[in-house]
Amino acid sequence: MSQRPHGSELLARYLDGPPKRSQTRLSELVGKTQQTISRWKGGEDQPKDFETQLILEQATEGAVPVESWLSDEAAAQFEEHVKAIRRKSRSASTSPTE
Repeated sequence: MSQRPHGSELLARYLDGPPKRSQTRLSELVGKTQQTISRWKGGEDQPKDFETQLILEQATEGAVPVESWLSDEAAAQFEEHVKAIRRKSRSASTSPTE
C-alpha cells in the first residue's frame, strides 16, 4: 500500500498555507482549544473520535480528511465502506420508481 500523509502532516500543510491560516480560528470552528490544534499539528495527539475528525475535515474544506487519521488497515476498510454506500446510493437513484 502506498504511503499516505498522516493527518498531522496535512493539518500542518493546511495551516501553514499558502495562505497561512489561524490555529485559533480553526479551533473555534472545530470546538477545541488552540493548544489542541497545535498538538494535532505537531503529531503529539490526534482527534480520536469520528465526529471530531469529520468536523475537522469540513472545517478544512477537505484538506484533512477523516481517513488521514486512521491506520492503513482502518483507512482501507473505511474506503471500502464508502464505496459500498456510493454504489448503493447510485443504484437506488437509477432504479425506476413505481
